[in-house]
Amino acid sequence: MKLSELERYLESTLMPDLKSEVENVLFAKIQTEVTKQFDEILAQDRKKGGHNPYYGNPNGVSNEMEEYMEQTYGISSVKDKTYRKMFGGKSLSDGGFDTFGDFLKCIYDGRADSRLVTKSPGGSNEGVPSEGGFLTPSEYSARIFDVALESEIVRPLATVYPMKSKTLDIPAMELTSHSTALYGNVEMQWVDEGGTVTPTKPAFRAMKLVAKKARIDCTVTNELLADSAPNFEDILGKIFTSTIAFGLDSIFLTGHGGGQPLGILKAPCLITVNAEVDQTATTIVYENIVNMFARLHPACVGNCVWVASITAIPQLMTLYFSVGVGGSAIPALREDSGKFYLLGKRVYFTEKLPVLGQVGDIMLCDFSQYSVGMRQELRIEKSNSPGWSTDESSYRCILRCDGQPLWDRVLTLKDSVTTVSPFITLAART
Repeated sequence: MKLSELERYLESTLMPDLKSEVENVLFAKIQTEVTKQFDEILAQDRKKGGHNPYYGNPNGVSNEMEEYMEQTYGISSVKDKTYRKMFGGKSLSDGGFDTFGDFLKCIYDGRADSRLVTKSPGGSNEGVPSEGGFLTPSEYSARIFDVALESEIVRPLATVYPMKSKTLDIPAMELTSHSTALYGNVEMQWVDEGGTVTPTKPAFRAMKLVAKKARIDCTVTNELLADSAPNFEDILGKIFTSTIAFGLDSIFLTGHGGGQPLGILKAPCLITVNAEVDQTATTIVYENIVNMFARLHPACVGNCVWVASITAIPQLMTLYFSVGVGGSAIPALREDSGKFYLLGKRVYFTEKLPVLGQVGDIMLCDFSQYSVGMRQELRIEKSNSPGWSTDESSYRCILRCDGQPLWDRVLTLKDSVTTVSPFITLAART
């Protein structure tokens, strides 16, 4: 039985006061077996005279370990973040509807229809017994999520897990300090021939993703819907798709973690680099960029990107550095085929970050070190009660997901002073 199946059993059968205790026992078992697998991998590599499978991934989860966790516990991230790769395979269904617009029109009409699958009130709706709704056929859910994915910044670059139940436990490395050892306790020891060594083990921690509910509400006049019946998909579909893209990006960047995903700007592993002494308010100088890059974990350089507020564009467009004695002014921001680069790394401009001068107006991120859990179901429902006097209908779209960094703290390097992280931002200049 896989961990996800055991978890569903815990939620549905065991008493709530036993759940936490049993989960702790299960995760202790995971840690023991993962540690054993770690030792086996290292032993194989020593025979090959080979590499450390953890090198290059600052979180310490190698491809070998991920394969082991998938085979043993059914826990695995996905390289392809499309809905079909996460949930569908070849089994996506249109639910018997000709188009997504046909599905929305059926909900609009409010008539009984055997094709509509109800998310019924009661125990099947985890923790929200008063709410129902119609599950969107997987083919149309895929279209909404995948079109939204194309417009997002974080989710396409993040480590994404399909969630088959309300919660998902992910084993992650316990970060400490490189001044003494790597990965908690693992270190190289020098011994004479025939000498003994002290066994060392990596330290693991449990990281739990908990599906949190997000809803999109919109009210449309009945005249507009009636006159545009063939174009329901253009009206409501685009509203839901664009709002999902905007909302997920915003929350993964700035969410506070209370009843919603923990965004990068609120994460304990975020490093905030100080502004320059006497730096003018609401400016970005070249030294800021260099100092931010210097605090990025070296293993994150290959994956990192810049994310900047659109209000920072004038500063970055006019940012120069000098080359040579009395040297030439070279623009720091480079454009190539409509894409922008800073210190050789892609820059994404967005309105989802704080304005120029505030903390978070520019960030350097390795989003592969941010985990996203996505639930499969997407449900849509309609009510005309709130708009009875104005002849309007209200729709809502409900999805469930979670997100948080894979790091639980910053990492201190071997010098016992320098700290690094996959997520760097700049202090306020106001």
